[in-house]
Amino acid sequence: MPLSPGECLPSPLLRQFINAVTNGAKLTILGGVFSLGKGGYGESVLNAILPVEPGTPWQVKRFPSPQPVRLGVGSLGGAAQDVPHVLWYHGVEVREGATVDMTAAGKPMFVSWPIGKGSVSVSLPCPTGKDWSKDQPPFWQSRTWREWMVRKALSAD
Repeated sequence: MPLSPGECLPSPLLRQFINAVTNGAKLTILGGVFSLGKGGYGESVLNAILPVEPGTPWQVKRFPSPQPVRLGVGSLGGAAQDVPHVLWYHGVEVREGATVDMTAAGKPMFVSWPIGKGSVSVSLPCPTGKDWSKDQPPFWQSRTWREWMVRKALSAD
C-alpha cells in the first residue's frame, strides 16, 4: 500500500496497526515496487516500527540475473526446481537489532524484529521481472516461498 502523497491510509488507522502490534499482533509488509521508499513509509507513522530504513523512492535494485533465496546457511526449498529466486528487491538498510531471516546474493530479503508483544516483518523482494527460467522460479510462484511465509506468520516468535 503506497502511503504518499497524503498517505492512502489515515494516520489514526496506522496508529491502530502500531497499537495492535505492540499488544501482540504480527504485521508483515510485502515489498512491492510502490511500497517502502516509493510508498512514503519513511514519512509515515509506520516508520517507527519498521525493521528497515524505508529508503528513497528509487532504492529498488536489480540483480544481474535471478538469485536463489537463502535461509540461514542453505537454500530455501528442497527440490531444485522450487527454490525461490529474486530479480528485483528493495536495497534498504537493516536497522540495528533486526533479524535478517532470508538473503539472496548476500542482500537481505526478509527482515523482522519484535515490537512490544508483537513483531513486524518486511519482505524485500519485488514481484516483477521477466528473466525467469524453469530452473529459477520467481519467488511468488514458489510453493516453498508460500509455505515458509505461512510458517513465519503462524510462528510464536
